[in-house]
Amino acid sequence: MWNTKETTKEIIVVSPGTYSVIVTTENGCSATKTIQLSQIDNPVIDRAVSDHWDLTILTLNSGDFEYSLDGLIYQGTPFFENLRGGAYNAFVMEKSGCGVADLTTLLYITVIQYFISLFQNMHT
Repeated sequence: MWNTKETTKEIIVVSPGTYSVIVTTENGCSATKTIQLSQIDNPVIDRAVSDHWDLTILTLNSGDFEYSLDGLIYQGTPFFENLRGGAYNAFVMEKSGCGVADLTTLLYITVIQYFISLFQNMHT
């Protein structure tokens, strides 16, 4: 019997918490198993922010997340360094794999400092 008063082999739960089940054999022997369930929130991407050649993925919520710009290779920080300009998709995944969020087609443009200096010299 479950602590929810159900007597089935399996139960469906919708809330985090502590659940336990007592299993009794035909001989009257019993054992208890307790399970602690936690809520894992899916990541929600807010935006991506660039700083020169670097890019940071910001989320609206916090969690145990990993970050990717291709959906294949993930890293533990939201900070990507020395990127080339191009089109990227930003992904954030909950480390247990229970939820993934993506920011589709992020156009990341880098401007070489030479062209900025050239432009400034032409207009001074």
